[in-house]
Amino acid sequence: MKKRVLCFLLVFSMVFASISTTQANASISISLVPCKSTFKLLRKTVSSSTSKANYTYNKRNFSSCVSSYVFSQDAIGSKLYVGVSKFSEVGCELAACYNAIYRLTGSKAKGDLPYLIKIAEEKGYTMALAHDAIRIILEITKKADDYKQYRTAGAFGTDPFAIPSILNAAVYAKVKTTYSGFSSMDKAVKAAIKSKENHVYIVSFWNSGVVDDGVHTVCFYTENGHLYDLNNSNRIKTAARELVSLSQIIGNSSNRFIVGYEIVKR
Repeated sequence: MKKRVLCFLLVFSMVFASISTTQANASISISLVPCKSTFKLLRKTVSSSTSKANYTYNKRNFSSCVSSYVFSQDAIGSKLYVGVSKFSEVGCELAACYNAIYRLTGSKAKGDLPYLIKIAEEKGYTMALAHDAIRIILEITKKADDYKQYRTAGAFGTDPFAIPSILNAAVYAKVKTTYSGFSSMDKAVKAAIKSKENHVYIVSFWNSGVVDDGVHTVCFYTENGHLYDLNNSNRIKTAARELVSLSQIIGNSSNRFIVGYEIVKR
């Protein structure tokens, strides 16, 4: 998901109960997990004309830019669009949904990434700085230009808390378990590795310890006692990466965790 600037940082500063800064104009450090309603505040439906145009464009390009899993958003670049933004900038949540479906079904057609994008756009799961309260704060802080730049649907990708709804609409997969905290998901993943069970997961987390560095969402899976992630790094172009723990996926910091899911075949 695209890196947020000061305007997005301000949105989240309104809902965090505890924040800290190290110096003047420093980024705000995360000290609490954001609530679901915070992301919902940023949702904005893409216009029907834009969504229709995107779907036609994305369907035309999908086969040529995705051969199996989505390993790298950068490799897709501007060949797919989400709202007003290039897939490479904001597509991680939808890449994770696609990868989960592909992992469970083995079918690129069932994964149908252009359709997943269409769902997010038309159902209003894409995000932008669209709320009046945000506009007022930005005007007060002389950041109205930031608001104008990021108020169009899709500017900030897709709400990670909308993933269950997106998968339900896509028919072929569903959320079996939602993890609201790092420890519960970490325990489940460790148990799956130890028992050599095959499971598919999606996790959303902060890119770093500051809000304005943005959010990333990744699909990963366990298989025969091993753990692999798929779209976690733009440096990975053609293969899943073997890791050892959930902590390693989200940057060795449980404080970065936002929400996680176990995904199963419908």
